[in-house]
Amino acid sequence: MRSYHRVALAIAVWYLLYPPWNNQKQAIDPSLPFREWYQVATFSSSTDCRARRFEILKGMDSQIARSDNYNEDEERRLRDDARCIADGDSRLQPKQATKPE
Repeated sequence: MRSYHRVALAIAVWYLLYPPWNNQKQAIDPSLPFREWYQVATFSSSTDCRARRFEILKGMDSQIARSDNYNEDEERRLRDDARCIADGDSRLQPKQATKPE
């Protein structure tokens, strides 16, 4: 591996993202672009991000077990759709306007 590739990998940032609530659908909407998702945490590696995602999801299970007011289907969808995404992922970038021809 070339040295500049190692440097690029070393400075990569990973985000733990949750899908946003869609008011029109009245539901969590993982179909919305990643740039609209909630950033929960930032990590220096995908391994750390995935490990924290697992811990958070485990913690949500115990919190929900104590709650009287939750929608189980929406909570399950939030857990299942949470993602670790690298900061360089093009899906996080704003959509580019196309030039008229």
